[in-house]
Amino acid sequence: MLTLILLNLAEALIMALAVMTLIWAVTERLQNSSLVDAAWSLTILALALHFAAQPGGYNLRNFLTASLAALWALRLSIFIFMRNHGKGEDPRYADLKKKWGEKRKLRMLQFFWAQ
Repeated sequence: MLTLILLNLAEALIMALAVMTLIWAVTERLQNSSLVDAAWSLTILALALHFAAQPGGYNLRNFLTASLAALWALRLSIFIFMRNHGKGEDPRYADLKKKWGEKRKLRMLQFFWAQ
């Protein structure tokens, strides 16, 4: 039982890191790290779906919990995206990039993972 729980948590960690790495790659390509503000909640959505799809997770309570978490994550992501759309990069991220200099890409990736 404990092994299954630890395996499930390891899968969730890998999934969260993968989602945030993908988001980081997109923000690097677009040169706008502010997108992480709108996109980090998509990690919550992915994790909600992951845990709901686990063996024994196919019951009404788990389905409703995952559905509510997914709706919340989508709502938050859309709200923040619409609020920030067209405003350019948030000065907080621009300052971090300037402060981190040549190591900014690696540091931003680590920063995204920490979120």
